Amino acid sequence: MQADFGDPTSSADYGLCLYTGSTPALVTSLAFPSGSPWEALSDKGYKYKDLLATNDGLFKAQLKGGDAGKPRAFILSREAGTPIPTLPLDTSGDVIVQLSHDDNSLCWESRFSSAIKSTDVIYKAKTP
Repeated sequence: MQADFGDPTSSADYGLCLYTGSTPALVTSLAFPSGSPWEALSDKGYKYKDLLATNDGLFKAQLKGGDAGKPRAFILSREAGTPIPTLPLDTSGDVIVQLSHDDNSLCWESRFSSAIKSTDVIYKAKTP
């Protein structure tokens, strides 16, 4: 639900972590605080747009609530300022992406067991 996201326009901070390998190891993390440039998307969620990408390279984000198993999160960063992991990623296990809400300990997770493309310059995957 949208309420699970808290209110990033004023108080909800988030973190994004990426884990890889057969024994998942943290390979990078991003932190983005509440406040400007977050905006509410009516009663559906929140959007973030920072043209200067001042928080760990975070450029755009969108969080939308939904029924159980259906919330959506979209995060786009710019290379400059983003702590980018060394590619190609270790795909001996799942690639795990977690978005955590720092204020209430909620965490949303996606696991990618195979990649659409995995090279030394790109990792692209899609959940089923």
